[in-house]
Amino acid sequence: MQNAYIGGTIKLNTENNFALSGKYCIAGANQGAYTSALRLAVFDLPSSHLSLEFNANSIAPDLLQNRYDGNNFSWLNDFNYTKSQIATLELFSKKIKTKLDARVMNISNYIYYDSIAYPQQSPDLIKIIQLDLTKNFAWNHIHFNNRIIYQKAYNTDVVHVPQLVTSNSLFYAAYLFKHALQMEIGSDFHYNTAYYGDAYMPVTGQFYVQNDTKIGNYP
Repeated sequence: MQNAYIGGTIKLNTENNFALSGKYCIAGANQGAYTSALRLAVFDLPSSHLSLEFNANSIAPDLLQNRYDGNNFSWLNDFNYTKSQIATLELFSKKIKTKLDARVMNISNYIYYDSIAYPQQSPDLIKIIQLDLTKNFAWNHIHFNNRIIYQKAYNTDVVHVPQLVTSNSLFYAAYLFKHALQMEIGSDFHYNTAYYGDAYMPVTGQFYVQNDTKIGNYP
């Protein structure tokens, strides 16, 4: 059954000092689902800006989460919509090429696949906090880009995230053929602290919760 949506966007200017957007499903299998976003610039200067963004969503469960009948698994569910509220505070400085995001997420009716790869719906209100720092350095053609994320999930044993994630890139960049082609040569480094990463069930093509083996803590 197809879904019919209505939605729109309101902007006060092209710089996104104020932007409001949303979409609502008025008919179909996902009737009542919606997404919405509000972005407000606290201040916007030539050298820096501070903005606040708020997202509220209600997402319908997909067909596989509600119904499956196969040789290895079989289930029939009637899950509630997953609701989320996300508040993000962004501070960006053009002068020192640094961006800091602080984010808080509240998620209710979260749908996941349990330790035996069956879909379940969590009764808990899950909270996730994130601090996301991006800092880039440049000297002539040499670039050193860095991103560090600190995050933590509360009130849940089914959402596993690494507490610390880093991503670093050191590269040489230049244009060739009269600026017709950009060349970048370098290396990337990625690291995250150990956590219980989800396992994979090839029969359904879904990731499921496991609490036996930690992954990470190596580059």
